[in-house]
Amino acid sequence: MPKPYVDEDAARRFVLVMMYEAYVRDERLDFTPSRIHERLAVPLSIVKVILSDLEDDDLLEEVQKQRSRTVGLMSERTVQEWVGTGAYVMTRDGRAHVRKMADEVYDASLVHLASGSAASAVFRAGPAPEALKEPDAWSPLPIEPGSPQVAAVREALDEVLAVVQAENGYAANHPEERAEIIAALSAAKAMFTYAGQFGYTAFIAYVVSPTERLLKRFEKSTIVGGAVAVFVAAVKDWAKSKIGVVLDEIFKNPK
Repeated sequence: MPKPYVDEDAARRFVLVMMYEAYVRDERLDFTPSRIHERLAVPLSIVKVILSDLEDDDLLEEVQKQRSRTVGLMSERTVQEWVGTGAYVMTRDGRAHVRKMADEVYDASLVHLASGSAASAVFRAGPAPEALKEPDAWSPLPIEPGSPQVAAVREALDEVLAVVQAENGYAANHPEERAEIIAALSAAKAMFTYAGQFGYTAFIAYVVSPTERLLKRFEKSTIVGGAVAVFVAAVKDWAKSKIGVVLDEIFKNPK
């Protein structure tokens, strides 16, 4: 059988995008292998190799801490030394490297991370997964300020954000997932506020992926699930009114 293929370039890109997103969103900047593994879902051995390579390339640096150590035959002296903590942060060169990344590559990386498909992208060479291919009938969705469909989407989005943020059980049991979904939906809200249209990759990353993850977690009969269902219906109405396409093939709700 063919040997497994690991796309280390993709793994490096996912790690850098993940850490850059934390930087621009004012989240915790230090990343341990286990924290990266939670989102990237590839073996820890690969994560550790990627971190080491990125450090060698001066794109990351290991966080150091000072500790005391006794020396001498009778432990009569104490010295201070710096040791690695196992956590990594981006360097200035690392941030510059991500800023030079093409927007479509950055957005596609966010899609993979948000949808949980990053691991398959690391282990499989070839074209992007089917979910990331832009449908033939797709065209950018215009965000028209006076559109009643856009107003309905915005209102439904605000409600989803409110109920997700208020769901204490979600915060207690799945804090990382909740934080990622709030970040994605907040990005969607920013798009509706500042952008003139929604491109496909941003639409998948900020609208489709977070809503599908929520519907995997919450039944439609719950407060969160019901709010998400209303939001998805509003988005479908908006899309159909603008590009004449029903988005059932893009939204594959599990419940």
